[in-house]
Amino acid sequence: MKIAMVVTAVSTVLAIVFGIASFNTMLTANMMAAFQVGLSKSEQSQVTNPPPTVTPENPANQPENE
Repeated sequence: MKIAMVVTAVSTVLAIVFGIASFNTMLTANMMAAFQVGLSKSEQSQVTNPPPTVTPENPANQPENE
């Protein structure tokens, strides 16, 4: 009876420890993934689009203002 209690206690403690460790691993992996997504989105937003090109108007086509 005593051996059964010890085996049950040890297996329960191991199950709890491994459960908490796997939960922490899952949270850490998800936080790292979210951080990497946010980092890639911030890098994309820092890339500036080139300013639109403005073509100069031809002075010959403008009406004369006198």
